[in-house]
Amino acid sequence: GQVRCQLAPVPFFANLRAGRWYVPNPDGLCHFKSSDGHPQERTKFSTSRLNLNVLSALQEAGSLCIVDATRRGKRFPDALSITVPMWCAVINRLRAQSFDQAAEPGLFPEWVPLHEVDKIEASIDGFCEDVLEVAPDILDIVRQLQHPIHPVWLAHGDLLPHCGPGSQQQPSTSEYLVLWCLSASEARGAEAAREHQSLTYVQGAGDDEEAWSLGLTPSHFFAHRSELLASLAPEDLVPEILQRQHEAPLLLADQPTRILGTRLLLCSRAVEGPCIVLNQATGTSTTKTLQLRCPPAKRPKPPDAHLRAMQALEAFLHEHEGPVVLVASTNEDLPSLIFLSVLAIVLEGEGGGGGG
Repeated sequence: GQVRCQLAPVPFFANLRAGRWYVPNPDGLCHFKSSDGHPQERTKFSTSRLNLNVLSALQEAGSLCIVDATRRGKRFPDALSITVPMWCAVINRLRAQSFDQAAEPGLFPEWVPLHEVDKIEASIDGFCEDVLEVAPDILDIVRQLQHPIHPVWLAHGDLLPHCGPGSQQQPSTSEYLVLWCLSASEARGAEAAREHQSLTYVQGAGDDEEAWSLGLTPSHFFAHRSELLASLAPEDLVPEILQRQHEAPLLLADQPTRILGTRLLLCSRAVEGPCIVLNQATGTSTTKTLQLRCPPAKRPKPPDAHLRAMQALEAFLHEHEGPVVLVASTNEDLPSLIFLSVLAIVLEGEGGGGGG
């Protein structure tokens, strides 16, 4: 909160997933994975996580801050130390190519070994080719960037930002789009933490939330933060909070609403006619109702679960030519419903499904 006030009006983005637990009301979300920067993953650039929304916000605001956290023993996650600056180097190289200019070398923090930086730098041209292969229009996007992107690193307790090897000079926004990489982790032991508060501070505790959150989400946490932090047994409050959320007014209407330009409709309950129902506690598939399960992303699933779900969806759409209703009965299912809607539209486009 203090850093956000100091950097205002810079937009703050939470890096999924751990960063979301440290930013109430983020201005946006992004997804830079630490593993994308690991040596074994550097054979190709992650074209599935181009984070083009970050580019748009950077261009509009002139600077932006990405918040993430890491586990014990480190001050910065690899997502901020390697993956983000690697992404910046690729975007800057593509931007330079769009203007037929030479790009500046990639900029990495001083704690990344030089031999690692050299290996990454030697791969940037290949990474650019990976991006252009799947998103050839990206040159039109990066050409609109007024300046190259300059990453800057800031950790809990730092008085000055890290601006690259041997430099403490903060980049000028008249020359660069400044991308702040803020680590919310504080590298201190449990004993030192207990000197300042009664609760034990666990560095990087926001990661792998499905292992400890009991179903609580970052939105739930920030909505009930005072209540949870004041409790001696916050885990006992979680079921009650989730029940309140379950009983909250649904964001979907109880009458079908059409997705414009498609034969798909959205609704909070099953209706007459063909329906695809998400995560309903009871009920089985019939000739007019397809039951689909969409559990959280990291919950164990059979290796072919997604393929079987997609095949069932495609077969159901092919069988029913008229309007089809997609049903989510709780707000928690809305992200899955959005994904399902997009997938259905894509399948319709590829198969030329019937209209309604």
